[in-house]
Amino acid sequence: MKPADRCQTVLVIDDDAIVRLMATEALGDAGYQVVEAPDAERGLEQFARGGVDLVLLDVILPGMNGFEACAKLRAHVAGANVPIIVMTGLDDRGSIASAYDSGATDFITKPITWDLLPYRVRYALRASDAFQETLRSRSLLSRSQSMANMGSWEWRRADDSMAWSDEMHRIIGTTSGSVDAPARTILLTHVHADDRMLVERAIAGAMDHGLAFSIEFRIVQPNGMVRRLLEQTSIERLADETIVAVHGIRRDITEQSDANERIRSLAFFDPLTGLANRSLFRNMVQHRLANGSGQGTRCAVLIVDIDRFKLINETLGPQIGDEVLKAVGLLLRDCLRAADLKGSTRQAPAEERIARLGGDEFTILLGDIVDPQQANQVAQRIVRVLGEPIVVGGHELTVSASIGISMTPNDGHDTDSLLRNAGTAMHAAKQDLQHRIRFYDGAMSAAISHKVLIETELRRAIPQGQLRVYYQAKVDVRSSRVVGAEALLRWMHPDRGLTGPFEFIPIAEESGLIVPLTQWVINEVCRQLAAWRTEGRRLVPVSINLDASSLQSPVLVDAVAATLKEHGLHASAIEFEVTESSLMRDLDQASRTLQALRDIGVKLSIDDFGTGYSSLTYLKRFPVDVLKVDRSFVKDLPANTSDAALTTAIIAMGHSLDLELVAEGVESWEQVDFLAARRCFLVQGFLFAKPLPPAEFANLVQSGPLARRAPR
Repeated sequence: MKPADRCQTVLVIDDDAIVRLMATEALGDAGYQVVEAPDAERGLEQFARGGVDLVLLDVILPGMNGFEACAKLRAHVAGANVPIIVMTGLDDRGSIASAYDSGATDFITKPITWDLLPYRVRYALRASDAFQETLRSRSLLSRSQSMANMGSWEWRRADDSMAWSDEMHRIIGTTSGSVDAPARTILLTHVHADDRMLVERAIAGAMDHGLAFSIEFRIVQPNGMVRRLLEQTSIERLADETIVAVHGIRRDITEQSDANERIRSLAFFDPLTGLANRSLFRNMVQHRLANGSGQGTRCAVLIVDIDRFKLINETLGPQIGDEVLKAVGLLLRDCLRAADLKGSTRQAPAEERIARLGGDEFTILLGDIVDPQQANQVAQRIVRVLGEPIVVGGHELTVSASIGISMTPNDGHDTDSLLRNAGTAMHAAKQDLQHRIRFYDGAMSAAISHKVLIETELRRAIPQGQLRVYYQAKVDVRSSRVVGAEALLRWMHPDRGLTGPFEFIPIAEESGLIVPLTQWVINEVCRQLAAWRTEGRRLVPVSINLDASSLQSPVLVDAVAATLKEHGLHASAIEFEVTESSLMRDLDQASRTLQALRDIGVKLSIDDFGTGYSSLTYLKRFPVDVLKVDRSFVKDLPANTSDAALTTAIIAMGHSLDLELVAEGVESWEQVDFLAARRCFLVQGFLFAKPLPPAEFANLVQSGPLARRAPR
């Protein structure tokens, strides 16, 4: 917000030091000078010193309350036209009426949105200035009224007569001329039925008790158009304080009000779905927590995440993705409208309980929950409804949701805790393929903390030299000689010692650290091969696991070529192993990357074949050289007839495509015999060697044949 037009002074009267501090900061940043008072008595003393342009007044004060203080301010010689904005946590109609009866200009309901407070103050000051200027410049009244959409009226007490300006007629939608009706009837002409009581009270206060007012209300013009007006009054008195007349202005503020509503919409609503945004949802939760729930009831916060939304966005485009989000927003509204929360009678409308946090995450507030099962019922309905097919942009899609739930008081007493814990539960639900709905429990936070710790420590592992590459031999069972190796990453943790990949690779993949880790492994393997060559060691090709993120990188091929060149290695010195699932993330990009690697001479292997898509189509599409039979099929050979049949089929498929075959997880001679009988002669497993550090692996390669007998 730009600074105030001039340095204006706001008097803040509130017994809450925090409120005074927040108001001072918000208004000070907007260019206003702020003076404070902790109670009504000292506030009146401060006002009497002069120089106050606007008063921000709390209702509930020690000693004299805000309504009494407001009336005394209005009775002060300098207080008749100073804007007074009442701050109240009492949002009932009676309290609002009492505020206006005592002379308040406007009111703000607590909790206050501090970012919008300077706008309310500026608006009140400008409206007050406009009113004062109008009174001082009667000779220019007609022109200024027309320019400002402002009409004036005057009521004379002696004969209960009314006089209106031409602009007043235009604003209300009536014709010019004399007005022949009681004054109070005239002022209520065309007032919207819902605002009639507010206007009646304000007029009565001015005419009967000399209480100036400033109020907003709506009128319905004869053509049916609804307009929003601001009305302000001043009281004309004799020396003995007898009321002579009431002077008023009515200003059409419809456009300004609409603009303010647009500003509010931008600040608090998601432009795509029309739902509340994160900021407004936080206010909703804070308001619910501040006002409390019913006796024996609780609040629940649900975070709903759309599964595989990124895939929809990437494959069908962001426009379809946006339409999916809008459809989900509508479905969530319908779910809440239809949800049967037995025992709960204070639920707000559906639109006031749903928000889009951002991306593909939505959140829901349920108040006055008697039993957690009620929240679970709503979540189950959401999962069921979102699981039904929807048609978006000519595409029939099925989306699913993972939902995390946190509840007061066990999961948090404040907004941040409830949102954080619901988010933690949602992530647990995404990882749990059987249960799409999870309530928060403390163990989840412990797991998240552990992941954060691992990620933090892993970021330091590369620069601090904590990573190691181990090598597991690939053996040709016909000669029992080592003919290759797979590079396997290990972490020499300073506290936990040698750590296997299952403890940190999934976290690296989630955090994006897998890409620099893969780059480090490629460089380390090439460095080690070059070192072995310098030592005169026999070299065998080393295969490196290539993750999905690295496979999508446009710089991977150039980086591999540069690393090979740096260490003086031929491309045949290394191979890359990719999983079926990593290929399927982006088929076109994967195909381009693999072909480019093949073009520079690097061999390619499909890892864990048979556990995923197992499609002949992509085997033919991609430039694959080697097919690896997954250990899950090998471990029970030859006894398990199903595994035996699948393994036989995979080997036959590989031979038909002229691919090399490598079986993983070989631990017995019976498995070797089974595989060799089907012409799968390359194996990898503990029968021959476990993963070894570089020096031990180099010695293994140099030692000659490993096995005691050839396969039968």
